[in-house]
Formats: sequence, C-alpha cells, structure tokens
Amino acid sequence: MKNALFIIFILFICAFKPADQTSFIDYAFERGNNIYYHIYNVNKLIEIKEARDPNLSPDGLKLAFKKNVSKKTENFSQIKIFYFKSDSTYTINIKSSINGSPKWSPDGSVLGFTTQSSGELSLSTYDSTATVKSTKPAIKSDGIVDFYWLDDGKSYSVNDFDSLWVLDNYGKVKQSFEMYKITKGKWFVLPTTMFMTQNDFYFGAYNDKAKHKLFVDGPAAIYKYTFLKDKLVKLTNNEILCMSIFIKQGNSIYVSAWSNTKCRSHCIYKVDNKGTRIVLKDAMNLTLARHNSLERL
Repeated sequence: MKNALFIIFILFICAFKPADQTSFIDYAFERGNNIYYHIYNVNKLIEIKEARDPNLSPDGLKLAFKKNVSKKTENFSQIKIFYFKSDSTYTINIKSSINGSPKWSPDGSVLGFTTQSSGELSLSTYDSTATVKSTKPAIKSDGIVDFYWLDDGKSYSVNDFDSLWVLDNYGKVKQSFEMYKITKGKWFVLPTTMFMTQNDFYFGAYNDKAKHKLFVDGPAAIYKYTFLKDKLVKLTNNEILCMSIFIKQGNSIYVSAWSNTKCRSHCIYKVDNKGTRIVLKDAMNLTLARHNSLERL
C-alpha cells in the first residue's frame, strides 16, 4: 500500500512539474557584424558570425537571418534559417541576388522576406513545404524600406520614406497612408521605425525636420496613431537619439537606438508604463520569441 501511494505521489509531482523552459531561443540581436542569440533561462550568448537581420519564430525554435556572400565575380545575400532543436542551418534557394528583412508570420508557419533582382523589389514567402512564392507589391514607390506582418497573418504593411501601405497576400493594396497627413507635416518620420498592428500604427519621428535635412541626428519620440479614431498620441519624450528599428511585444516597445548620455553605442531600450530604460547595451535589431526573459526587466 505504501509503495502504491509513493508511486501515485511521484506521478502527481511529475504531472505538475513545469515544462523545460530552456529549450528555445528567447531573444537575438545584432552586435557588430554578428548575431547573438540567448537561450531562455540560460545566461549565455551564442554567436553566429557574419550575419544580419535576425528574426525569431514566435516559439523561439527557428531563427531566420541574412548572410552576405562575397565572391570574385559577384556579391549576393542569402536568407538562412537556424533550427534550434537540431542545431542545423538551412539556406533558402532564391534566384535573386539581394535578399533581406526576413520576418516570421504571427503563427510561425511562413517566413516573409524582401527580394530584389534587376532593380525590381518583391516580397517573397517560404513555408513548411519548402516553396518560395514571390509577389510584386502593386504600389508606386522609389524604394521599400521595410515590411511587417499584421496580426491576422494574411496581410502585411510595407513602407518607404513617405507612405505606408497595407497589402493582402496577392500584393493588392487594402489601405494606404501618407505620413505628412498623419503628422500634419510637423515631424520627419524615421522610415525604419514604422510598425503596424491590426488597429494602430507606431513610428518614431524627429520634431525638427531641418535637423534631419542637414543630416544632424536629433532627439526622437515614439508616436501611436489609431486609424479608426484618427488619433495621434505621443508615447515618449524626446529622450532617445538616432532611433533605427523597434518592435512591439505585448504592452512594451523595444527600440534600437543611440543615446549620447546613457549609452555610447547602439542600445536596446524598453518603453512601457514604467518609463524608458536600457535593457541591452551594444546591441541593435532585437528580435523576440513569444516568451522571453526581457519581459521581466
């Protein structure tokens, strides 16, 4: 009887034992010309040399990135996927020579990235069937800066220096926004900071357009624009310098930026209801899994 109770007790403990939380990458970032990724609850950074544009799948098991390749006859870039469980890396077979900005869809099933060949830019996707599909956005632009998946995983936004478009999977325009109308022409919007959710549009902007025209980096602030209400809200003071890229995770925004007072190189700032603070030094282009240790900072 005692043995039976002991076995039941052990089974009860095992049933409620927390799952292994160290078996995925919780965040990754660029430092210099390399990518570093962090394993959840393990205080260790692992390096991937000569790699850029990291992007994690929501479950933290796949890390996509860009790798530039230089040969005697040509220079080109490749999109690669690092699979954490198998510790293996796969190169996507793409015919175009310039590829970048890999981003996983919200459910992690599809990887989107930009491709450019003969001066024409397209958006491509790669899925579990190892199929690459390319779509040319039906927009008029001198050059797309970046793109983001929307929450529904069926549409995405692309932007250049002046405008932002919401497109469907076929590249057709669903919505379009001109930045000078949103900002009333008061600020210069930083094109690499535009980020869109299903209902809101986040961006960084200088409050002095003249400074940017003179290529002098001034303080920038983060704004949120709600489409349905046509409402613009300032989320931070002008305390962050030379903002480049940021992402939104839950109720927090993570900014890749310079500051001449708190951080002498690129740092990752976290912005939430607690204020604005540095969470990673000497780092840029942060990417996060759905669960990550930076949430606790």
